[in-house]
Amino acid sequence: MEYNLVMSDLKKYREHETILAVVVFFRCRGKFLLLKRSPKKKVDANTVNGVGGKVEPGESFLDAIVRETKEETGLDISPKKFVPHGLVQVPDLNNNVEWVIMEFVADLKKEVQIPESEDGQFTWYSPEEIKKLPMLADVKQFLQTIHKTPKAFALTFCAYRQDGEVKNVSSTVFS
Repeated sequence: MEYNLVMSDLKKYREHETILAVVVFFRCRGKFLLLKRSPKKKVDANTVNGVGGKVEPGESFLDAIVRETKEETGLDISPKKFVPHGLVQVPDLNNNVEWVIMEFVADLKKEVQIPESEDGQFTWYSPEEIKKLPMLADVKQFLQTIHKTPKAFALTFCAYRQDGEVKNVSSTVFS
C-alpha cells in the first residue's frame, strides 16, 4: 500500500483533538488527599478530585504530574513516589475532543496539610466519606477500586451526556 493512501486515512484523526492529562491521588493510612475545586474554576467547579492538569506538549506524564503537584500543592515529591494505577479515556465527540488521563497514586508517610488556594480546598477523606462527595463518576470508581485493591491498574472508558450526566463508565481492572 502506498504511503499517501495510508496517510489520507488519518484525516479524521487529525481533525480530532486529544488532550493528555494527569491526576494524582495522595494516600496516607487509608485516606486520600483530595481537592474540592473552587466554584470559580472553568472545568468541574465544586467537584472533588485529585491534583493534576494537562500535559504540556513534549512533556512526559511523569514530568507533568511532578510539575502539577508542585504548582497546586507546593510539595516537592520525588518522581519515584508517583505510581501509575490507571488510564482514563473520556470522549467529548460533540466538541471533537478526547481526554486521555493517566492516574497516579503517591503514598505519603504523614497527612500533609495544604493551604486553600485559587484551585480550591484540600482535605483528607476516608473511603466512606468519598462515597458521599460530589465527584465525577470515573474518579469515584477509581478511588473505590484502589482502596479495595491497592496495587490495581484500571483502564477506564467514561462517556458523559451533553448535560454532564454519566452515559457510560466501564473499567477493566488488572491486579
